[in-house]
Amino acid sequence: MKSCLLVRAILVSFSGLLLLCEVAPAQSNIVSYSGNLSLSHEYYSSSGINPRFPRNLFKAILNSTVVLFDQVQVPFEFYFASDQSKFQQSFDQFGVSPRIGDWLTLHGGYFSSSISELTFGDQRLLGGGIELTPGDFRFSFLYGSSQEAVDFDASQDFPGTYKRNIMTAKLGYGNIDSFYTNINFIRAVDDTNSIRRDTSYFATAPQENTAVTIDFGFRISDVAKVSAEAGVSAFSNNLFSKQMNFDIDLPSFLFTPRLSSQLDGAARITLDIMPADNWRFGLNAKWIGPGYITLGYAQMLNDIFEMSFSPSARFFDNKLNVRCKFGFGKNNLRDNREATTNRYETSVFIGSQITQDFGLDVQYNNNQLRSNNINDSIKVSNVFNYISLSPRCNFEALGGNNSVVLNYSFQDVADMNSITEAGSKNLTNSVSAVHSLFLPSSANFTTNFFFTKVELSQLTTEIINFTETIGYMFFEDKLNTMLTIGYNT
Repeated sequence: MKSCLLVRAILVSFSGLLLLCEVAPAQSNIVSYSGNLSLSHEYYSSSGINPRFPRNLFKAILNSTVVLFDQVQVPFEFYFASDQSKFQQSFDQFGVSPRIGDWLTLHGGYFSSSISELTFGDQRLLGGGIELTPGDFRFSFLYGSSQEAVDFDASQDFPGTYKRNIMTAKLGYGNIDSFYTNINFIRAVDDTNSIRRDTSYFATAPQENTAVTIDFGFRISDVAKVSAEAGVSAFSNNLFSKQMNFDIDLPSFLFTPRLSSQLDGAARITLDIMPADNWRFGLNAKWIGPGYITLGYAQMLNDIFEMSFSPSARFFDNKLNVRCKFGFGKNNLRDNREATTNRYETSVFIGSQITQDFGLDVQYNNNQLRSNNINDSIKVSNVFNYISLSPRCNFEALGGNNSVVLNYSFQDVADMNSITEAGSKNLTNSVSAVHSLFLPSSANFTTNFFFTKVELSQLTTEIINFTETIGYMFFEDKLNTMLTIGYNT
């Protein structure tokens, strides 16, 4: 039996108004400070498996905001961990993003922001930036590094990562409720001198990327609106490859064409129809060329064409919510692969609040992958079925307020390939239960139980996890302490 024990003690979790200075005659705030501080210590032990976490780990997380004259908001974040070995991006982080009035935001240190769906959105930068939104104008400029340099390690088969610098910008005009348009830009380049090179080992290659897009939106009528984006991307897979010479040279600060470079486009469009307050229909289409890459997103898929129809409705004063999605997708857009894979998606979610204290959620997903390989042994024909039931209820007992959430889920992966189906059994059953008790004394107890069973053709795995969390709040709920003990086998 393989098991592990995790004990987590959140020593301090503090939130509330910490400092308030006032001018007596006007009784107006000059400086106010609010936020929360979390200090935690984790002890971890395991048997039968290699340790996945440090035995002792201390973390500190501070999220806070300073407000000056009720006009200037200065939010800042601080993250600290005593062990950095498990993080490629440093966990020790500090960032500040002051917002001045309702039209100016500055960034410094570690921060997150978004430019557009096809350029930059889910990367966290270490650097600085500015975002302006005066009236109907919009301007953003962000610069920083999205990943740190880490040397390759042949003993761990780790190819290494270069330091990556990203510059991104947006310039736009318009009102999001009527008509708007934006020009979006991103340039990302790896620092070739940030890690040492060893030609005897296959290390990762430094990359360069530039993408430019235009996105816009407009309202067709009172019940329908359209949004869309289109653009091109230039990408180099290896900055050590030979440069290409053209009659017209691109400025080096934009892009340097190389033998490893590629150029491609992407586009998306969404039609949103709202015929009534409780009805909504969404039509989405996306085309991303096989050579379109943006380093502003960690895992954006390319070489895809996708379409989906997403109706949703609310009934009985929002006590019953229904959301559906029907989608189709394919790759091999230019027929330059051995085979084309088609994807079909059907999902239905029904959420109901039957009474004030009892509710039930039901979810069903069906996803299918089918390829047209001539060789039957590598042809893909899979069907994924997933269903879950989640009842929940609230009641008073044991001297306090209780909350119980149950969940059962079943997943079946069926291989329709006549050659490989015999050895491709994959069934998963999962059960979880969470019970929370909140006492008038500010003490609270949360019990979490989880069981899952995975049945493969030649292997069955069962996992049991149990955790208990005890919490108590002091000083008018401004100081929160918690102790969590968990066991997994």
